[in-house]
Amino acid sequence: AITLMKQALPKAQKAGNKKLEGSIYNGFAAQYYQTGKSEDAVKFFYKSLSVFEELRDTVQMVNVLRNMSLVYNHMKDYDRNGVLLYRALNLFLLKKDTTLLDATYRSL
Repeated sequence: AITLMKQALPKAQKAGNKKLEGSIYNGFAAQYYQTGKSEDAVKFFYKSLSVFEELRDTVQMVNVLRNMSLVYNHMKDYDRNGVLLYRALNLFLLKKDTTLLDATYRSL
C-alpha cells in the first residue's frame, strides 16, 4: 500500500488535487501506525491535517484528529489525546456538523 501511495502522491500534487493529497497523507499515517511506527504516523497525520485545514474540510479534519488521538493514546500521551479529541468536538460544535459527533463523544 505504501508503494502505491508513494506513486500517487506526486500525481495528486501535480494535478493540484489537495483532497486526494490529504487522503494519501492520512493513508501513509494509518499504514505507519499499523506497523508500529507511531512517530511516523503522527508526522503524516499532521501533514494530512494541514491539507484539510487549508481546504476547510471539517469532516476530514475531524477524522484526522480522531485518528491522531488514537496514536497518542497508544503512545500513552493521554494529554495530547484529550486535546485532539476536544479540538475535534469543538469543530463539530462550531460548524454544527454532526456527521461524526457521536463517535467523537464516545472516544472521550
